[in-house]
Amino acid sequence: MAEKPIQNCEVRFQFKCPKQWDALRETAEAGVRLCDACQKHVYLCESKLDAARHAREGHCVAVPGWVTSPSDAPGGLPIPDRDIARLVPWELAEKHHLIALDRVGTTLVVAMSDPANVDAINEVRFFTGYNVEVRAASRRDIEEALTQVAARYKPSTLELGVMAEEPAPKPGASKVLREAHDKKED
Repeated sequence: MAEKPIQNCEVRFQFKCPKQWDALRETAEAGVRLCDACQKHVYLCESKLDAARHAREGHCVAVPGWVTSPSDAPGGLPIPDRDIARLVPWELAEKHHLIALDRVGTTLVVAMSDPANVDAINEVRFFTGYNVEVRAASRRDIEEALTQVAARYKPSTLELGVMAEEPAPKPGASKVLREAHDKKED
């Protein structure tokens, strides 16, 4: 099932950090990095609910562009998680109009616009080492899903900062956070 945007809900930041996700130090925990400037953990949020939970806990977050812009919601295909999406090389996915959806044991479930393309199936099997189960999908749905995967997992599309909680923050809160962050960078 494709994720639908939450109506009347937007991601707002009290403070937007100028740092980039790739510049943060990796930690042992997947989806969590450490900012050397402020010495805080930054949590990768892949949904608005996840971002809201971290906002309530006062965490710094990295939010992909597809979360902040609900008009980019995917069409008819579910968007795979990062580990599944990385199983098929990007060039191969674009070349054969396919996308990995899931892995069950030694089988990789792949949606393809041409499920009869034996060469593509064999190429996926060769590159991944998995058996391949094919699901038919329209070329448009594949392209939309690939666009979403690129937007979701491409580090350059991540916005970092401290989320605003509901209700909206008190005036001046953003300035206080910014000054505290700038002070730690010195």
